[in-house]
Amino acid sequence: MTADTPPERTDGEPTDRPLIVALPASDPGERRAALTPESVSRLAEMGWACAVPSGLGERASWSDGVYADAGARIVDR
Repeated sequence: MTADTPPERTDGEPTDRPLIVALPASDPGERRAALTPESVSRLAEMGWACAVPSGLGERASWSDGVYADAGARIVDR
């Protein structure tokens, strides 16, 4: 897989639908996020869709808007 080819599906779904990376909500005191906005942007460039829980990056100084600008869909916790 390269940056200009989408990842291959192994679940039998049509390949024209993107793979989705969904991040779990973090623990209340956690200061780290599983993906940075830069990582979301790179995944989006490869054809992946990212779902990020609202407020995920707040403690790491990344707003929902920064994740959305990177290509993530912001979802309720």
